Amino acid sequence: MNAKNYWLFCLLLALPFELAAAELELAGGTTFDRYETLHESGVANLNLVTNPQGRFPTEWSIGVLLAQDKNPSYLDNDEATVWLGIAKRARWKGLFVGLGVVVVDQTNQRLSSHVNFKTSAGFHLGQLVLQVQHISNGGLKGENDGDSLVTLGVRFPLKP
Repeated sequence: MNAKNYWLFCLLLALPFELAAAELELAGGTTFDRYETLHESGVANLNLVTNPQGRFPTEWSIGVLLAQDKNPSYLDNDEATVWLGIAKRARWKGLFVGLGVVVVDQTNQRLSSHVNFKTSAGFHLGQLVLQVQHISNGGLKGENDGDSLVTLGVRFPLKP
């Protein structure tokens, strides 16, 4: 088993099975670039948030950055990139911030390592969720542009 499959397997094993007080968040959106030189890519993600009403819920996420073949070839992001991650959120009323770890299935110019950090901020308004996220390796290996995402989604409480 290669290193990237090992990490994905470990994260899947850690997924909680106590879903009595959990929510699913289904979201879609786009990447954005601080230099405004790159074309945006579509984003889709599914978050499982355990203990969503608590002060520090846990977010389990799986997502995909869709391929972007309009960018220069040196960026090497012409294939979709899938991520799997876990993060802790700090929640206050409808607002939240989060910090976690994300494993991606492939590297490219923007995500130069398989293990990355994810920071996020967002808010809930009823069933709607607006979230801004940044995924990068924090300068631990290679280039460190990372990908910044903005998503809009809906959340569904899971009933026991």
